[in-house]
Amino acid sequence: MRAKSVFFHVIILAAIIGTAALGVWQLHRREWKHALIAETSARLGLPPVNLTGPVDDHFHWRYAKLSGTVDYTHALKIPRFAKDIRCVADGTHGMIIVAPVRLADGSQVLLRTGWFQGDALDHPAREHIQIIGVIHPFISPWMAPYDAASDSWFLPAPEMYDHLTLPRLDYYVDNASGGQNCHFPQPLWEEPELPDNHLQYAITWFALAAVLTGMYAFALVRKP
Repeated sequence: MRAKSVFFHVIILAAIIGTAALGVWQLHRREWKHALIAETSARLGLPPVNLTGPVDDHFHWRYAKLSGTVDYTHALKIPRFAKDIRCVADGTHGMIIVAPVRLADGSQVLLRTGWFQGDALDHPAREHIQIIGVIHPFISPWMAPYDAASDSWFLPAPEMYDHLTLPRLDYYVDNASGGQNCHFPQPLWEEPELPDNHLQYAITWFALAAVLTGMYAFALVRKP
């Protein structure tokens, strides 16, 4: 068998196996996503917990009663134009504020307080709050969360704890209280809608594997 012929068979068979394997992987991913959606929905349906100190990942996606003092002197700003913000036109310049809250046990947790209008934070330096929030795990970013050159954050990230020299946690609290009036901050919490396109992806990979298999079989039949 000539080298070119061997190379052809190896490449086609590898492509068939690879695309079929990707289809199987997407089916496994679909099962994982369904379990994640079910678990997240179940946790969001539970009564709020009292957040008085650090918690483990069993409390992720739980509503929580948060009582403590927000330190706005160490607030971190995420520039963001308004979109679907009460009493504010879409496109209005503003910022999302993430600030540390000191809890009953003396520990601190980051709170995504909500959206403020403008560039300057016009708010008391410290404020005692009693709110309902969501214990929100950090999502792996597709981009760097911070640009040191412009001192700009782009999304909540665990590096924020490092930036403020606080013990790092794997979550922040997302403010889910208020929003019924025009006062700032306006909370941004919305229950997550996790996409589930894995069956479509699996069908695509299996279809590609079938096409390659057909082409390979046709090539074998035609070969003298």
